[in-house]
Amino acid sequence: MYNVTTELLAGGLGGSAGILIGYPMDTIKANVQTGNKLLWKDVKNNVRSLYRGMAVPLASAFFLNALMFAGYEGALRLMGHKNKDEVSTMEIVLASTVGTLAQLGPAIPIETVKTRLQVVYQNTVGPVRCIKDTLKTTGIQGLYSGGKVMAFRDLIGYSFYIPVYEEVKRLIEREIKTSEVNKQMLAGGIAGSLAWLAICPLEVVKNWAQCNQEMTNTEIITRIWQKNGILGFFKGGAILAARAFPANAVTFLVYEQTLKALKNE
Repeated sequence: MYNVTTELLAGGLGGSAGILIGYPMDTIKANVQTGNKLLWKDVKNNVRSLYRGMAVPLASAFFLNALMFAGYEGALRLMGHKNKDEVSTMEIVLASTVGTLAQLGPAIPIETVKTRLQVVYQNTVGPVRCIKDTLKTTGIQGLYSGGKVMAFRDLIGYSFYIPVYEEVKRLIEREIKTSEVNKQMLAGGIAGSLAWLAICPLEVVKNWAQCNQEMTNTEIITRIWQKNGILGFFKGGAILAARAFPANAVTFLVYEQTLKALKNE
């Protein structure tokens, strides 16, 4: 039976674990994609700079991932499914879209603050200062910079992400004899890497928009094209995939194992 509290807790813990594992490479990725070369000097002087801005996504990861996974599982139950083995790929895509929409509203300003802390601000500036400065210079709309691009990114990425996880897990179950933990981690890692590679161009534009709030999306796309051509939209793609594998392997492992433990109580 669907239990929203169980889904919220499992999703929240999974998301928080993924943030802890993947955040340093996320900082590197954001700086590479926006062309900021100051990061390497900062890292040489202080490795903690790789964790710049982590307080915001870590504090919110529990909440956002809880909403996403609860929305996903809830949508499957509304379709009349109690067993995931019965669910078609299209139904998983639809349920994933519901989960994405459930977390999108609060996720945009949180992502804006995180990205600006990683790229724009120095190590001593915290999230409160970042929010105050953004509100002062661009108003409330500044916290939603890159919001349209991020909405497309998440709707495309998450609609691809969970279905790939479920399909890869089914494939592993059919073809490979291994433990449940290994299945969950391998499927989660593959799904995360493929999904993030697929939306890399949107991620690049989103990061530019959040760090260059005076520019329109059209101006950003033109600037990226003029500087690096088509490859500019895939800048940091290798880092993105490398970060996504362990982060999402851990996310799904913690989610599935927490869900299993709570349901067995």
